[in-house]
Amino acid sequence: MDTLGWGSGIAFSVIFGFMGGYSGHLIWRVYLGVDNYQFPARNYGHLGFRIWGTSMRYITNRLQALWLLLILGQVTIQFGQNISQMSQFKLCHVV
Repeated sequence: MDTLGWGSGIAFSVIFGFMGGYSGHLIWRVYLGVDNYQFPARNYGHLGFRIWGTSMRYITNRLQALWLLLILGQVTIQFGQNISQMSQFKLCHVV
């Protein structure tokens, strides 16, 4: 919000919130359309397989694995920086 300002920051937040909600709604509609009792759709790879075939299932699973790896790396770096900053000072760990 510091560089955008209040108006544009709130506008971007609202717009991206609506876009996220709409994309979630679309995924839910696809899920309801392809799910059944004999072959349940358990992940995004199953949705891709039912709509576009085997190659899309592999692509979807690989992209999801890459996303998980990137999120894990981001969290590790973030907490590593926090621990590094905390260990530079001679504070009691209880504080």
